[in-house]
Amino acid sequence: MTNGKRIVLKTMALMLALAASGMFSCPGVLADDSTFECGRNLFNSKMYKDALRYFKAAQVEAGYDSRSYYYEALCYHQMGQLQAALTAYNNVINKFPGSDAAEQSQKAVASMGKSYSAAKSGSGVGSLANLRMDQIPLVSTVSATEVDGKPVVVALVSGAKVNFVVDSSVPNTVIGADIAKESRFPDVAALKKSDKDSSYFLHEIKLGAMSRVSFPVKVSTKNPKAAVLGADFFAYTGQAFDPKTGLLTITRAQGFSNPFEVGLKYFNKKRYKEAYPLLRKAMIDRPSDPRALYTLAVCAHRLNRIDEARGYYRQVLQRFNGSEAETYATAALMAIDPGFAQKTRVAAATKSNQLLGPALKKQNSEFEVPYTAENGNFKVSVLVDGVTTEMYFVGNVNEHLFSSEQLRRIDPSYLDVLADSTSSSAPAEPNNPNNLNAVVTHSIKIKRIKFGKIEALNTSAKVIDSTTRWGAADSTSEKPILAGMEILRNYRWDVVQNRRVLHFVQLNQ
Repeated sequence: MTNGKRIVLKTMALMLALAASGMFSCPGVLADDSTFECGRNLFNSKMYKDALRYFKAAQVEAGYDSRSYYYEALCYHQMGQLQAALTAYNNVINKFPGSDAAEQSQKAVASMGKSYSAAKSGSGVGSLANLRMDQIPLVSTVSATEVDGKPVVVALVSGAKVNFVVDSSVPNTVIGADIAKESRFPDVAALKKSDKDSSYFLHEIKLGAMSRVSFPVKVSTKNPKAAVLGADFFAYTGQAFDPKTGLLTITRAQGFSNPFEVGLKYFNKKRYKEAYPLLRKAMIDRPSDPRALYTLAVCAHRLNRIDEARGYYRQVLQRFNGSEAETYATAALMAIDPGFAQKTRVAAATKSNQLLGPALKKQNSEFEVPYTAENGNFKVSVLVDGVTTEMYFVGNVNEHLFSSEQLRRIDPSYLDVLADSTSSSAPAEPNNPNNLNAVVTHSIKIKRIKFGKIEALNTSAKVIDSTTRWGAADSTSEKPILAGMEILRNYRWDVVQNRRVLHFVQLNQ
C-alpha cells in the first residue's frame, strides 16, 4: 500500500469516527420520516439494493404509509426483478386501494403487461439447465360439471383459479377480459380499448396432473366473460367426459414427443449437434415460447454458426421485447455483432447525454449525496459518462483513480488512448526480492462526471495497475476513487451520519 493511500484511508476513518460521535446533524428532516427519506435519497442515486433495506424498515415503522411500499416496487422494477416488482405493485394496489400509490402501481403494471416476465409462466432463461417442461401424463382425470352439454373444469392460470369450458373445436385458449381482471392477472391492465379484440399473454396453465408452461392465452375484450380451454391446450391428447361420474379423462396420444425437452437434455450435456435439429423443430412447434427460440440461438452460437445465431438472437429481440430472453440475447449480440454493439452504445450514450443535460453553471448550490460506509470509505454512486458507477469519495485527493479493469466496465475505449505512462517496481514481499511488484500509471481525462448537482467535463484521472510475478492486483482500491479536490472546487462538505448522506454547500466566490 502506498503512503498516499494510507493517508487517504486514515483520513476516511477519522471522518467516519467523527460522524459516529454525533458531531454532524441532520437538519430539516423529521426523525420518524428519516428512514424513508434515506431510502429515497439512495433510490434517486440509483442505489436500489441499498434503498430497499430502508423502504422495508420504513414499512415496519409506518405501515400506514403507502410510499415505502410503492418505492419497494420501483426498486425491484429498476433492478430488473420484474416478477418481484409485479408482486410488490399488486401489494400496493390491494393494500392501499384508491391511493395515488395504487394508481401509479396500476400504470406500472400496465406498462409491464407484455413483458412475458412472470416467473410462474416458466419463460425465464437464466438457467437453461433448470427450465420446466410441459407435463402431459399418459392418463389423467379431473372433476368436471356439465354446462350446455360441455364439461366445465377448474384450472390454475399462473396460480389463479378459473372455470373453463372444455371445447376442442375452439382453436385457441381464451379468457375474457372481465374474468382475467377478477382473477387479478397483472398483465391484463395492458389491454387497451383500441385493441380490436384481444392480446396474447404467456401463463402456466395447470389442469390436474397436466400442465403447460409459457402457454399463450388469448385475453378477449370482445367476449369478456369467456373462458375456454381450446384445441391448443389439448394438443397431443384425447378427451372423454362421463357426465355420470363427473370425470374428464385426458389421454396422451401415442407417439407423443417433446422435441424441446429432448433437445434441451442434449444441449445441457453439450451435445449441440444432436440438440440443434430438435431445437429447430421446437422453435416451430412453440412459436410463442421465448425459451425455445433463445435456446436454439445459443445452440447455434455454440456450434460456431455465428450468422445463424445472430439471426436467432435478433428474432428474440423482435418477438419477445421486454422478456428475460431479450436481455440475454442483447448481451450475446453485443459480443458477436459489432454493428449491433456500436448502434447500442451510440443509443445509450445519446440517452445518457439527454439525461445528464448541459453542465451546470457556477452558482451557489447545496445538495446531498447518500453514502454507504465500506472498508473505511464513503461509497457513493456517480455517473461516469452516463454509466452508474460505485466510487469511494475522498475529499483531499486531486485526481480520480481507476484501474484498467474498473475503467473497462465504464467505457473500454478509454484503454485505447492511455498516455503518459510511467512505471516503477519494488519487492512485493519484504523477504522475497525476486517477486517484484511493477506499478504502471497512465494519465487520462474523464469526459463527463456527474455527482449530485455537480457535472464536470474533462477531469484529470490516473489509471494505476499493479502486476506481480504471480499475477495482477488492483493498485488503487476495491472501488474507483472520486477526487473531491478535482470535482468539488469551492465546496464545503460535511457528513450527516444519522441519514448517511454527504452534505455539500458551495461557498460564495
